[in-house]
Parts: sequence; structure tokens; C-alpha cells
Amino acid sequence: MNFYVAVILVASILIARGTVGSSDPITEVDCDTMIVQLRELYRILMSNGGIPGFHAMVRKAQRVPSLRLRFGKRFSPDWAEPNKSAENEKDQFTE
Repeated sequence: MNFYVAVILVASILIARGTVGSSDPITEVDCDTMIVQLRELYRILMSNGGIPGFHAMVRKAQRVPSLRLRFGKRFSPDWAEPNKSAENEKDQFTE
């Protein structure tokens, strides 16, 4: 992939240097020629599978939901309702 990036960078620099270095103003024909050349360069680069990973997007695997949430808070359906036996034990110790 670094090779393709280097080729595009060198081609862009050469095209820019060729147009900026000339003392003649850029005509519409020159712009059309440059656009055609850039399209041809893109077509060549995209042939034979194109630039590896150019259109591909890496996605993370689906994770199994866990009971631990951000900032250390937890949630579980078992904890949604208070345990009645725990309340009874609390009452016994407080009396």
C-alpha cells in the first residue's frame, strides 16, 4: 500500500510542478488533459484489485454483552429487585 501512496504522491507533485513551474497560464485544454491523465492513473491503480484495503473497512467483531458497563456500574436482571431474604437478615441484625 505504501508503494501506491508513493506513486500517487510523486505523480501529484510532478503534475503540480509541471503546471506551476511554467510561465504560461493554464488553459482549459491543459486542465482537461490533466484530468484525463489523473483519471487514467486512477484506472491503472484500481485495475487488478485496486489499492488493497482502499474501499475495505475493518469492523470489530460483535462482543457478547457483559454485566459490567462503563464507569464501573453494573446491571443485571437479578439485581433489579432487592433480595427479600437480604432485607430480612438486615432487620435481624439491626434489632
